[in-house]
Amino acid sequence: MLLRRVIRFADGWLPMTGDPAKLAAGRARLRELADEAGRATPEIFAFSAFDRREPERIPARLGAPAEAGVARIVAGVRYATADEFARHAEFLGERVVPALPA
Repeated sequence: MLLRRVIRFADGWLPMTGDPAKLAAGRARLRELADEAGRATPEIFAFSAFDRREPERIPARLGAPAEAGVARIVAGVRYATADEFARHAEFLGERVVPALPA
């Protein structure tokens, strides 16, 4: 039912999962419903967290969703201070953005 509403009212889908298998299944269903409705398949967005202590995991955290059809990543992190936020934003800019698939 949810994906039918996405097709009817939206241009994108932001599921509450980062599991590549679930994302791929959702993408397949979206494509099917979009074809039935005669419209383009909505873009898929996904949440992901990137731990500054594990930069070696960045390629996998970006690659698996991309392979599942995710068009855009929403990077999230918990922080208590503006300084923590600034450090994480700097990490995203220096380590994550350059690793994004072309």
